[in-house]
Amino acid sequence: MQNSWLNDVLTSQMDMKKLEQTLIDERSQRQRMASALQAATAKVNELEDRLRATEIHARENKAALATLVGHTRNVERAVTAGQQDLVQRKEQQAAK
Repeated sequence: MQNSWLNDVLTSQMDMKKLEQTLIDERSQRQRMASALQAATAKVNELEDRLRATEIHARENKAALATLVGHTRNVERAVTAGQQDLVQRKEQQAAK
């Protein structure tokens, strides 16, 4: 009877040690997962910041391009008007 009882105690101790090791392993895994989640969250935040900055630059570039197109149109109009003025002057001189 004592032998059986001693055997049960030893078995229980071994089971407790296995459970303790399982608990340690699970805690370690949970810590690794928490660290990985924090790193992923930080990366997502960094990418969001970079995306916002890129969007701001894209809007600025679009505005600058629109301004450049407007200036180009004005230059084209001025050149066309200048050419028409030259044609009119030549016609007037030819008529004299």
